[in-house]
Amino acid sequence: MYSSDLNGYSSEEWNDGFTNGQRNRKEQVQQELSVYGYHGEYADSDEDILTLNDTDDDGENRRNVDKGITTAVKNHAIWNGFNIRFLKSSEQKVEVICKKDCPWRIYASWDGRKEHFVVKTLNDIHTFKRLYICFDSLARGFLEGCRRVIGLDGCFLKTKMRGQLLCAVGKDGNNQMYPIAWAVVEGENQASWTWFIQLLMGDLGIYGGNGWTIMSDQQKCMTHQDFNRIMQQMTTLKPQAAHDFGNIGVKKFCRAYISEMPKCEVIDNNVCECFNSYILQYRSKYIIDMLEDIRSTIMQRIVKKRELVSDITDQLCPRIRELLEGNKLKSRTCTLRHAGEYQFEVTDLGNRFVVDLRTRSCSCRYWNIRGIPCSHAITCIH
Repeated sequence: MYSSDLNGYSSEEWNDGFTNGQRNRKEQVQQELSVYGYHGEYADSDEDILTLNDTDDDGENRRNVDKGITTAVKNHAIWNGFNIRFLKSSEQKVEVICKKDCPWRIYASWDGRKEHFVVKTLNDIHTFKRLYICFDSLARGFLEGCRRVIGLDGCFLKTKMRGQLLCAVGKDGNNQMYPIAWAVVEGENQASWTWFIQLLMGDLGIYGGNGWTIMSDQQKCMTHQDFNRIMQQMTTLKPQAAHDFGNIGVKKFCRAYISEMPKCEVIDNNVCECFNSYILQYRSKYIIDMLEDIRSTIMQRIVKKRELVSDITDQLCPRIRELLEGNKLKSRTCTLRHAGEYQFEVTDLGNRFVVDLRTRSCSCRYWNIRGIPCSHAITCIH
């Protein structure tokens, strides 16, 4: 269950634990502390009793217990990935809080009757801060070698601290994913996305957004013919619904109206899904370990891609060459008529298209949108 604090959250599991009392969570903390050599037992009450091995000297025993519990709490914090600060640390009392502005707190005091330290208070809710990562080399590589198209998406983290990983992914010159930036946030909401996008725009030098295409995982597109057909059906069934739908702005989601400026035909957000799948095995790790594994994996991927193309003498990337050769094969079914100067009329399986070599355009819009000659344009070029 997310808290009202946009900079943090507490899990539903922990909230339920506090509603029913902290005993279950104390048991879990006790088990974690015991890993570091600190052992516990329970009295008749709900209080958690933590103890070390007894010694003959009560004062020496208490000093050893004090040292043991402080060491155990430190190791517990390191293992769970947060910084702590000791407010009290003596032979009588130990009080520890999270170093950040966070409600996490554990308080234990010495029980002379039982000669044990007793955990009196345990607030195991951690405030979750956002973390944004965008390496300068990735930002420069994107600006210098990729189209101005960015896909945005988020995926859940699988640790007990929950949260989500937001990502911004582009397409490189070989039509493959190019990670730009990612961030760990408390969840997908307007505040976290606004924060992420503002940082991303600053790193990429985007001001105003003119000439850029941003795609989310909710974006769906269709061809001009499909759009007109569906709109006619909708108008017949529900005229008002068709009118309202048209007012939304079809240029934002219909392939028929995709801008020709980016030279990218993408009609889905598969680059982000590919990135999320690429890092799937790391999302169950603690945040620092996860981010380090992502960094290392992306670094190795870039090196591998560079080695693959280092010996290629072709001016085109492998996947682009494959698309072009495929369009050459498709051009075998095309016939053309010269319409004057650089214009041609091309007939392809009964359909007619207008090609203008000067403007590098075809009425099928494939050449216009992708920047790669379609089969109709190749017929005219040959």
